[in-house]
Amino acid sequence: MKVAHYYFNGCLLALALAIISPWTIISLLALWTAIALGLVAFAYYKNNGMIFRKRQGGRIPHLVRVLFWPFMFGVQIYNRIVQVRSGDPVIQEIEPGLYLASRLTPMDVDVLNHNKIRAIFDATAEFDSFNLSLLGKDIEYLNIPVLDHSYPDFDSLMQSIRWIDSQRRNGRNVVVHCALGRGRSVFVMAAYLLAESPHKSLDEVMAQIQSIRLHARLNQRQYQALSEYVKHSEFGFAKPPAWIIANPVSGGGKWPENKAQILEALAPYYRLTIKETTESVSAESLAKQAKKKQPKLIIAAGGDGTLNAVASQIVGSDIQMGILPLGTANSLAHALWGVKSKLVPIPLACEVLTQGAAVKIDTAQCNERLALMVVAVGFEQQMIEFANRDEKNDQGQGAYLRGFFNAVSNNQALSLTVKFDGESEQTLQTGSLVIANAAPFSTLLAQGKGQPDAQDGQLDVTWLPSGEKVSDQVWSLTELLFNGLTQRSIDDVVEHRHVTTIEIQGQQGLKYAIDGELFEDDGLKMQVKPNSLWVLVPADSTLANTQSEV
Repeated sequence: MKVAHYYFNGCLLALALAIISPWTIISLLALWTAIALGLVAFAYYKNNGMIFRKRQGGRIPHLVRVLFWPFMFGVQIYNRIVQVRSGDPVIQEIEPGLYLASRLTPMDVDVLNHNKIRAIFDATAEFDSFNLSLLGKDIEYLNIPVLDHSYPDFDSLMQSIRWIDSQRRNGRNVVVHCALGRGRSVFVMAAYLLAESPHKSLDEVMAQIQSIRLHARLNQRQYQALSEYVKHSEFGFAKPPAWIIANPVSGGGKWPENKAQILEALAPYYRLTIKETTESVSAESLAKQAKKKQPKLIIAAGGDGTLNAVASQIVGSDIQMGILPLGTANSLAHALWGVKSKLVPIPLACEVLTQGAAVKIDTAQCNERLALMVVAVGFEQQMIEFANRDEKNDQGQGAYLRGFFNAVSNNQALSLTVKFDGESEQTLQTGSLVIANAAPFSTLLAQGKGQPDAQDGQLDVTWLPSGEKVSDQVWSLTELLFNGLTQRSIDDVVEHRHVTTIEIQGQQGLKYAIDGELFEDDGLKMQVKPNSLWVLVPADSTLANTQSEV
């Protein structure tokens, strides 16, 4: 909090200068500085090292660097002065194969290579990593962004020391660094040494570090936090348990094809229990079996149907769900992770599972079944009906596209009796009605008010007016696509409602789809369940940042 107050006072001084300065250039520079310092102060109040949006490759986006340039410029000057005055070497060996360092630069490449360092742990939030390619190939790198004078949360610390332990067990020399090699990196190093030698006290470990790196220290808050962390029952190298429930036929057999790669990426972080579905053993039964063991994480490996089945057993619990998108559409991963999930689904999934953030999302209950994304009547349901399993395996998402245009071409009008949030019943004439909790922009029929928000506690109901020609329907769908991309309202093209409950009756029963699976009942009742499922998402995603702000 002292650091937060320091930067906030600096923000106020810069703002005052911006107001009183008679020179425009000075006022603009002072205002720029005030904004940067104000945001940094807020980050310290929240202890949120993600403010600089540092990516796992160690790079800070260009626009972020520009925004925070006054802060970063001042910090670099301060660190340079302190480093020169202290005389500390950049890199020092704390024990064989384990090094503590200040911020690394290209000037340190020879020292790193001389010491055969092949794994770099970066505890800074405010600096880019140096160009790792200068060290050649086969370099492992992990960044846990921590603000200066602060410390990582418990889960991040456990990830850090288990990563260091894994690298050392694989024969790699490891360097742990922050800006000056005196605070944040010392916190992680001390935690690792305490996990390695449980019989030692924190004071003994600090004495060991300080006998080599004279200016290493922990401030009072860091010391107290680490003292509490050490008492935690999960402190140490023991990896948390995680179950993988895999559907081996999803996506035409993506699990068997990628199993070795996935397990190699996850094994250093979790004690894995792997279960595969069969014709007689469902994902629901395996998830129920896993839930009894109370693991921290259950990973659903398959398509959206497999994800729904696993989530149905852990919704409302403290168990986190991980996603390995191995199906055909993988709509939930697309909705929660963005379009990158379509480009590199397996590498991104492994990164999320090992370095992601756990957030709560809404779910919904539809006729006693769980709905994570979309319940559809009409076009979407007919599309899924047209795209059978063999076609999906052979054609991938092309099967859905073909099924979609078949459904639109049929242009079958439905007469539905609908009740929104307990209001009076009304009759809708429509070719398509979609109820969405979460959906990517590519799910056209769910974009009535832009992409649905999985954390707003509401369901997005979108339906197309009936009586349109096929050409008009295609035009409406095109509008919906651009609406999903631009997030603008198109009330003149479709009808839309935000609701928490909805009831629907058809004239002769009702065919509908839940998250890509087909059902048929007399009607349906659906209700949103806010903040009911823990799921892992990319640490720099909008969902993760929204959750941290809350």
